[in-house]
Amino acid sequence: MGDLIESMKKRTSIRAYSDRPVEPGLKEEVRGLLAAHGRGPFGNAVRLGPVDLSDMEQAETRKLGTYGFISGARLYVAAVVRDAPGAGADSYTGSVGGVLTTTTTNGVLANDTDADTGYSLTAAVVANP
Repeated sequence: MGDLIESMKKRTSIRAYSDRPVEPGLKEEVRGLLAAHGRGPFGNAVRLGPVDLSDMEQAETRKLGTYGFISGARLYVAAVVRDAPGAGADSYTGSVGGVLTTTTTNGVLANDTDADTGYSLTAAVVANP
């Protein structure tokens, strides 16, 4: 196992591309393909989009991070992944045959969180008891 870890630490990635403009219509085609895949493997929202370096100032391109060294590439795919919401355990007590009533302040979403702003949490009945 130690040899494998050492090999992983020593690995490098070097890619070189021709420095030519992206063909007309290719960015739009890439956008369409990426828009069709808006969910990650765990169900969280993923936003994918092409980034064309020829549309950026030189100072902006220094902020891009890649694995390894890449030269000559103009078009990259950028990904933004939403954090998955967190759900806390819920428990209620009541009497047999009684009706359980809750409010939005103490309901099933009261102890749940979503780190990303602009999204609201919702709850739905999956199966009746």
